[in-house]
Amino acid sequence: MDRNPSSYEVIKKNINFKRPEQIGLDTKTFSKEFYDVIHVDTQADPAFKPKKASVVWRNYPNVLPPNTVSEDEWGAIWKSNDIGGVGTVVESPFKIDDIATFETPNPFAEGRFGPLIEMVPVAGFENKYLILDYAAPLFERMHFLLGFENLMMLLVTEGKKIKLLADKLTNFMAGLIENAYKSTKGKVDGIYLQDDLGTQQGLLMSPSIFKEIFKPGYKKYLKPRINTVWTCSSTRMERFIRFLST
Repeated sequence: MDRNPSSYEVIKKNINFKRPEQIGLDTKTFSKEFYDVIHVDTQADPAFKPKKASVVWRNYPNVLPPNTVSEDEWGAIWKSNDIGGVGTVVESPFKIDDIATFETPNPFAEGRFGPLIEMVPVAGFENKYLILDYAAPLFERMHFLLGFENLMMLLVTEGKKIKLLADKLTNFMAGLIENAYKSTKGKVDGIYLQDDLGTQQGLLMSPSIFKEIFKPGYKKYLKPRINTVWTCSSTRMERFIRFLST
């Protein structure tokens, strides 16, 4: 199998439907000699010390032993199931009235991009398409912090307070992306957002709520530098992308 064309150019043509010479291949499903995309996971602040658990929940992929309790840098408590894995949030760290005084972790903490820093200078990687992975930037981070059912009600009843939380999370992500961009001397081509925003039928919230609370954040930290969004969602992507770009 000939992989002569630049991986970066191949992926760009794939994304923009520009008749690529070949289909772009992902590191997560193909052998390294053929891949075009490099996924780099953003890690928790190495200086973070959990207060309610003995294990730190780092980030996706964060495979834990069975029935393990961990704490992420935001204060949420996770527990893996009987076979292990990422786990689910079993204790959210704060309530709606805590939002005004809530402070996010430091997006510029040293050590968040250790694997990324080591990977970029390696010979053969310079023409790859580099994707920065970050779990739960906005919507999912909100329900980790407040609880899913609680968040869905608060989106309707406490829109102003949730918008304040969205602004704080957006500033964190903007700083994180800026940090990654500078740390790799501009070698970040896209960001993979693991934010489940919808079902096969549409968004999990009304378009008006999404437009007011979530859309400004996505536009703020994606448009200046990052030219691609990869999202973990069943929502029809072509509609979502059009909606986000308007």
